[in-house]
Amino acid sequence: MPDEYQHEPELGLACGDDGLNLVRRMLAEAADHLTEKGLLIVEVGNSQVHVEALYPQVDFAWLEFERGGHGVFMLTAEQCRDHQALFASRV
Repeated sequence: MPDEYQHEPELGLACGDDGLNLVRRMLAEAADHLTEKGLLIVEVGNSQVHVEALYPQVDFAWLEFERGGHGVFMLTAEQCRDHQALFASRV
């Protein structure tokens, strides 16, 4: 792995074959923790393609950054509630 990955939490780097084990759990539980107007923002990096393939029916807002970077999505609390059963089924 590149040197900059050595600064990331180990749990975030060792999350299954597609890197999404922790993300799956966060998505399944997010609706239970967000306020009505809350937002969930998650960085998945290169696993963006896996997220899109795993949840094609979810309209993730993929954020763009002025100075680069990719693989960061945002969901509203309403989206998390609307898709909670789907998210739970993929844990």
